[in-house]
Order: sequence, then C-alpha cells, then structure tokens
Amino acid sequence: MTTATVDRSEFRHILFSGTIVGLITAATVIVFLVLSRLLPAGIVMSLLGALIVLAGGISAAFLPAFFATSRSVQGIASAAAIGLWGTIVFMAADIIVLRPLHAFPWTWDAVAGGSTWWYLPIWWMLGTFLA
Repeated sequence: MTTATVDRSEFRHILFSGTIVGLITAATVIVFLVLSRLLPAGIVMSLLGALIVLAGGISAAFLPAFFATSRSVQGIASAAAIGLWGTIVFMAADIIVLRPLHAFPWTWDAVAGGSTWWYLPIWWMLGTFLA
C-alpha cells in the first residue's frame, strides 16, 4: 500500500498511468470529432466542443501529477514521464486509427511538406511540460 506522501515512480506504474492519460486524450478527441459531425455548427456545438476540449486539456495536464502523487522532485519527474508516455500513446492512436479514417484535415502536415515529424516532438514536449 502506498501512502499519499510517497511518490509513485515505478516504471510499470508510469507506463500504466501514461496509457490511461493517452487513452483519455484520444477518447476526448474522438468524442469531439463525433459531435462535430453529428451536430450542426452553432452555439450548441461551440459550447459542447469547448467543454470537451477543456475536459481533455485538464485531464492531460493534471492526471499525471495525480497518478504520480507528486510530493518531491522524483514525483515531478514521474509526472512528466507519465505525461510524455500519455502523449506517445495518444499519437499512436492518432496515427494508427484517426489518420486512416481521415478524421480531420491534416493541415499541420501541409506545413512540413507531408511530414508529421516536425510537430510530434513539440506535442511530446507540451505533454511533458503540462504534466
């Protein structure tokens, strides 16, 4: 049993928690995509979309620290590792599932001449920094 004053920095825990964060992020993106296709553009879609984006952003930012029970430098590093793994899990879901389904326009690819490798590291850094 782990108390709330002990950081959770085991490697298995970091991978499991990061997977949860990545899957929650992917789920919020998918919910947003489904609602944006089902509901007509307007105030209702804008409000629901804002709530979904806010929920996904808050969960991606705060869940890693919650899972790591950050109380020291080691806990902060664990939370950053959970955030990093969460972004990697999300990017895997994004590339494996959402790209083949043409879920949304890939304007970021057009910036780099069809390559995703310029924004993936930035996404990883953002997920690590927010955590």
